Amino acid sequence: MLCMPFGTSRSGRAITVIAMHYLVVALLLLSTQLTASKRIAIVGGGIGGTTAAYFLKELEPTWQLELYERGQVGGRTQEFTTDGRVWELGASIIHGQNQYVLSLTKLMNLTAVEMDDMGSAFSIYDGQKFTFTQTGSRLLDTFRALRRYGISPLRYKQLSQEMARRFGSIYELQKQGRVFLNPSDMLAAMQLYNLTQQQAADYMQAELHHIPWRFGAARFAEELAGAVNRVNYNQPNQAMNALAGLVSYLPAADPDVYMIKEGNAALPHKLAARLGLQAVHTGAAVTAVQLDSNGQYMLTIQQQANSIAAGVFAQQQQQRREEQQCDKTSAMTTLKPFDGVVIATPLEGSGVQLLGLTPEPKIPKRTYQTTVTTYVAGHLNASYFKVASVPDGDVLVTSTADTPFSVIASKGNIPIEQTHVAAAAAAASDRQLQAGGQQNDRKHTDGANQHQQQRQLQLPLWKIFSEAPLSGDLLEQLFINSTVVVSKGWKAYPRFDPPEKFAPFLLGPALCYNNALENAASAMEVAAVAARNCALLLQKQLADSTRQMTAS
Repeated sequence: MLCMPFGTSRSGRAITVIAMHYLVVALLLLSTQLTASKRIAIVGGGIGGTTAAYFLKELEPTWQLELYERGQVGGRTQEFTTDGRVWELGASIIHGQNQYVLSLTKLMNLTAVEMDDMGSAFSIYDGQKFTFTQTGSRLLDTFRALRRYGISPLRYKQLSQEMARRFGSIYELQKQGRVFLNPSDMLAAMQLYNLTQQQAADYMQAELHHIPWRFGAARFAEELAGAVNRVNYNQPNQAMNALAGLVSYLPAADPDVYMIKEGNAALPHKLAARLGLQAVHTGAAVTAVQLDSNGQYMLTIQQQANSIAAGVFAQQQQQRREEQQCDKTSAMTTLKPFDGVVIATPLEGSGVQLLGLTPEPKIPKRTYQTTVTTYVAGHLNASYFKVASVPDGDVLVTSTADTPFSVIASKGNIPIEQTHVAAAAAAASDRQLQAGGQQNDRKHTDGANQHQQQRQLQLPLWKIFSEAPLSGDLLEQLFINSTVVVSKGWKAYPRFDPPEKFAPFLLGPALCYNNALENAASAMEVAAVAARNCALLLQKQLADSTRQMTAS
């Protein structure tokens, strides 16, 4: 009997090597399938939701992503088009240091246009009088600013630029894969957390009261810095946290600013259309996100009829019908569970319930401020401002001004139909008669109407921010024969409340809250930074079979 050495023959070893090779290949295929099987739901189709989708696809191309948006893709990036131009209803400025939004704009073949009107004319109104006017003449404006504010604007400019430099450190941290479980840790890593814990008013007083900044510092804080805060957040210095105040002032401190020619809403639209998402559900209001016993999430959705947008999303309608059961006008629950969820909409006012999470996440109370944007065509009425003529350019208001608007921004001229102008004048005349005006006033107005109809086809266009809709009586006081082009109100940004308290990014296993960072400073780039963090968090959590996270 032949005795074989311990082991196998040469042919046997070859068979073993081949078998091991196939085993390794099988394990790799299995690993790939397990990775590819991850299903992620993204709740919210604005900048935060669509950039989260982009970063998830960049990190894990095989994951299946579904986006749910209660309205239309775009979220709070809203606009309207007239005379061949796109006009933003919200903020339109993108700073040159906003790496994510600018790079995605170029990647989506959109046009980032440099803005050249940051040094244009404006005036500051305190509710009774104009306290400062910038004409657009650099020499004259510099002299006037120095005489009223001293060199305090230079110091605040330095502070704003230093804030931007610190904020920019997040890009390298995220490039290295650094993740944060809560906004406080992220802000601390950027050396910005302390700024969220104090009022902008207190911060400016502390930083500007030293010689040589002291002269004019109080006027600067109330008028210039306060006016900028009212434009961007319609909140006084006493309500703002210091970080939001510095973010607000950055375009004035460093006017390297751009706008998306096609409109800000084009960015989330292009991202949703080009990322190859499993499905994009519009008109789909998520009302509950529930963690089941298997550690996965089921979504409850209030679905509206005809919720899938036409065009690029139309082909997804059949797949949605196969995967979901619902009455189009009632609540439904997704049939297939999701391995992870990104909530990229404010929980406040969204109606989204978080169910099955143990322990329940601690989410501090936060309120959102309503902003109404109104575009008005017409001439400003000097008598409202108690002046012979209104200064050229934008009308800003001071931090504590008691006015029904926070800014009246000049947007050039717009063609208005003659009938609109005549109708506005006639309506104003009718109101005068009802108030007891004389017949000869009506004749004078009718003559003015004919003159308007004959020659006035172009009217100045103004963009107005306010907390409430502008009444007809107020518009009659503010303007001469005005025409409202469009008016839209929405919950625009949080009401800041320093010292700020933050909800965690990680609400539950593989459940990330993108908007947790928003009450530090509300901006598109802030949303994109939080989205990148959510993508990194889900990648790390779902790569760990135990789904246990350790803090960075």
